[in-house]
Amino acid sequence: VHSSLGDKVRTHQEKKQQKLLRKLEKKNLKREKKGKESLSLEQFKRRRILARFFAIILLILIIVGGYFAYRAYKDLYKLTNGNVFGAVFGEKKKLKADSNGRTNILLFGTSPKGWDGEELTDSIMVASVNQESKEIKTVSLPRDLWVKHTCKTWLGTTAGKLNETYGCGYHDAKNSGSSEEDAEKAGQKVLSEKVKEILGLDIQYVVHGNWKVLIDAVNAVGGIDVKVEAYDGSSRVYDVATKINYQSGKTYHMDGEAALAFSRARGSEGGVGLSGSNFDRERNQQKILKATLAKINQQKMNPITLLSIANSLGENIHHTFESSELKTVSEIAQNFNSGKMTS
Repeated sequence: VHSSLGDKVRTHQEKKQQKLLRKLEKKNLKREKKGKESLSLEQFKRRRILARFFAIILLILIIVGGYFAYRAYKDLYKLTNGNVFGAVFGEKKKLKADSNGRTNILLFGTSPKGWDGEELTDSIMVASVNQESKEIKTVSLPRDLWVKHTCKTWLGTTAGKLNETYGCGYHDAKNSGSSEEDAEKAGQKVLSEKVKEILGLDIQYVVHGNWKVLIDAVNAVGGIDVKVEAYDGSSRVYDVATKINYQSGKTYHMDGEAALAFSRARGSEGGVGLSGSNFDRERNQQKILKATLAKINQQKMNPITLLSIANSLGENIHHTFESSELKTVSEIAQNFNSGKMTS
């Protein structure tokens, strides 16, 4: 039995060797026609191994590339409200503007889903953009501003803090049977109307993001440089709740997590250099916005950065821009000049 099995193995190996020699002969005939030297059997074997190795690497790259392309498409699909083609290849559309020629964008932030108080908008800002000059003005609204509102099903109140307004609209719609998407729009609408009432500005667009947008966007551009200032003259800025501890007057490089902590610090549980509480926090949030736009502009939005940001935004942001307007938004970000931004 052993002898028979050994004969079969030897026969198989001989056939394999003969097949390899025939392939080598064909290869060398082609090389001779091109005036190249013939390959030895060992050289031919090494080249076959290398060819297979590179073929496997190429296959892995195709699979991995396809996976990331699919993920990027899914995220862009969400970001562009289902119109990826229009946003990427469509005609660029000018943004809507008010009677003064300015585009006013309401930016507000909430905690990620599952966090305590996830519907409270502790960050509320309006960015007013001149599309021609690319000049931007920002104004933050105090979250504790007392306003009238309709809050039948969530809090059962008719007045409260401004940071409750979005949640009131969201929950009233949700509890009346609206879908998650429609409830989001309802929350955006009531907050937008209240901001218009407070500032006397028409609001053309709304952008609602959670903390993860800030973390991922800052990390995607490689971090940002922010000058830390204690507005009350203290020598440092320290916050017990967020654990930030910086020397006043120095510029620090912050990753996404550090930028988030800096943007949330207000001395609520004690600290130094944050005596202005929420007003200090608003100034710092404006600084982070400015630094992030500056970094995006500096990098000129390379494809890797774009995909990284799109990945974050697709999951964690809601906006009212049309897909054909996103090109204009991207252009404004790319042409951002920090000297033309007033906070």
